[in-house]
Amino acid sequence: MTMMGGTAPMIAGAMPAYESFTLDASAIRDWCGTAKAGDQLVYSVGWHLPPRSSGAARARKLQALGYVALAQKRLPNGMIEYRMQRLRPARAAVGRDPRQTRVRLDGDMARVMSVIRRCARTRQPCPQNRVLARLAGVINASYQLQKLVDAGFIESRIVDAASGARIITVKETGASTAVPPVGAR
Repeated sequence: MTMMGGTAPMIAGAMPAYESFTLDASAIRDWCGTAKAGDQLVYSVGWHLPPRSSGAARARKLQALGYVALAQKRLPNGMIEYRMQRLRPARAAVGRDPRQTRVRLDGDMARVMSVIRRCARTRQPCPQNRVLARLAGVINASYQLQKLVDAGFIESRIVDAASGARIITVKETGASTAVPPVGAR
C-alpha cells in the first residue's frame, strides 16, 4: 500500500503518530495513471475529509466512473484513513469516459433534427408530434425526439402539458423554437 504525504513513525512501540493530510487532485490523477488493478492509496488522513478538497472530489469522481473503490479505516487514535483501490476497468472503457459516447445522427433522427433546426432558425414554434412526423417523413417523431434529447443534441421544455406544446433548443447553435401562440396551447 502506498502512503503519500507523510510517514507513520513508531515511538517506542506506541501507536503510529499520523499527521492529518489530503492529497490534491493532481497527485491522485498521477497515481491513478500508473496504478495497477488492486493497488491501494491512502489519499487522506484526518478527523474528516476537508469540505472543499480537490483530492476528495477527484476520488469521488473516479469512483463514479468505476476506476476506483473507496474505503475508510478508523485508526487507533480516532482519525480516519481514507483509501482508494484501483479497479480493473472494463475493456471498452479504458481511456475514456463511458458517458461521453457520441451517437451518430443519421436516419430518422437526422430527418427530425433537420425539421427542428429549420424551426429554430426561423423562430417558428415546434410542431406537434404528428405534424413533426409528417414533415420529417418518419413514423415515430416522439421516440426520435427522445433519442435526440438523450444523445445531447437538443433540450426540450414542455410549456403546456395538455396540448403538448414545447420549446426545443438546439445545443449546437443555441437557437430555440418560438413559444407556441396562446391558441395553439
